[in-house]
Amino acid sequence: MKLAGVVYLHEISQPRMMGAPRRNLEMFRELCGEKAIRNVVLATTKWEEVSLDLGERREQQLRDNYWKYMLKLGSQMLRFRGQHDTKSAWEIVDRILNHVSVDALQIQEEMVDLRRILPETGAGRALRATLMELLVAQEEIATKLKEQGAEDDARLRQTFEENKRMIESIAKQIQGLKIPLARRVIAFMRCQ
Repeated sequence: MKLAGVVYLHEISQPRMMGAPRRNLEMFRELCGEKAIRNVVLATTKWEEVSLDLGERREQQLRDNYWKYMLKLGSQMLRFRGQHDTKSAWEIVDRILNHVSVDALQIQEEMVDLRRILPETGAGRALRATLMELLVAQEEIATKLKEQGAEDDARLRQTFEENKRMIESIAKQIQGLKIPLARRVIAFMRCQ
């Protein structure tokens, strides 16, 4: 089955493209791959929550910085004006249907055609890097909480314990994204 396209939604009401939105975009690019990027519509949403002037400035920032690479490879940028504006929704659908279909996203090619497991894919590596960043941030928070006396203050102690559980959860997820030793040995042997 061929894929006509993919829609990536971004809230124009978001003041910055940092943290989770930035990581989501990186993951999305890895999922799609360069061949399928031309079939992506980058749609901005929540226009009713910002002034037109502010929205256009943010849209320009997306175009010039964060989405520049994808636009260069053929992605298109459109506005989705909300559920009451069916014209903008149909414009997005029409753009996708007017593209030449692609056989598969990069993640599909890697996992099906190349028989890679998730940690061996571009998206898996991006996810692992994101989780590592998150782990470092959570460990920094834990250090600060400890310095503030989390053992003595009940509220801080609760926050510290929640943070500790978060660190353990992230560490397990990272462990799950490690490539098994047997697969690494086989890959090494193929290269020799």
